[in-house]
Amino acid sequence: MIDIERIGFGSRDRFLLLLNIILCIVLISSPVTIYILHGGDLEVLILTLFGLGNLIITLVALYRFTIVVKYPYLVNLPALSILLGSASIDPKRRGAYINKIFGVMLLVGVLIGLEMLFLEVAIILNVVYNYPLPLEMVVIVSLLTTFPILAIVFYLYNKIYLELKGIVGSKI
Repeated sequence: MIDIERIGFGSRDRFLLLLNIILCIVLISSPVTIYILHGGDLEVLILTLFGLGNLIITLVALYRFTIVVKYPYLVNLPALSILLGSASIDPKRRGAYINKIFGVMLLVGVLIGLEMLFLEVAIILNVVYNYPLPLEMVVIVSLLTTFPILAIVFYLYNKIYLELKGIVGSKI
């Protein structure tokens, strides 16, 4: 087991955590509210599942150190795990890099949460208010947002990896 100092998130990641919490509340409560107010369309109540991803991301980010220490196999980034275990990195710096890794997850949560919010609003407009929304538009917007999110994730994790590699001086 490696020694990690449990340091708090920086201001950017605290902001992302707050946005994830807000998205959780909105994505889960708005379908419930509409379900109650409009006589119970089951399709609308099922939309609460759109908030499940943000809820999981928020909980994982809040318990990040417990997860990394007790269940390191759940952090499926082998190269980063190897570099974090290097003796040349002090516990405080390990904590900072764990925050960076989970900060990327918070950013992904916000971006995907916003995408889910768009889909939720589109479905609610269609099902509850009979607003004709072309399915093609919803699919195109979803696809056009998913690929940039993936590119951002790969870029940010690569940046963290290269920083760690530079500190450790590893040939990984």
